[in-house]
Amino acid sequence: MKKFLRSNGSIRFNDAYGTSIQSYLKKFAGYDVSNIKANKKPTV
Repeated sequence: MKKFLRSNGSIRFNDAYGTSIQSYLKKFAGYDVSNIKANKKPTV
């Protein structure tokens, strides 16, 4: 996601099921994420 955003969308990526980042962005565009705090070094 970070590479996609920093490249202004020129770097394309699909997940294991073939779904693109663009389709996820369209699907979840209406969600309010203003209460989520940024974490520059997230871990899983």
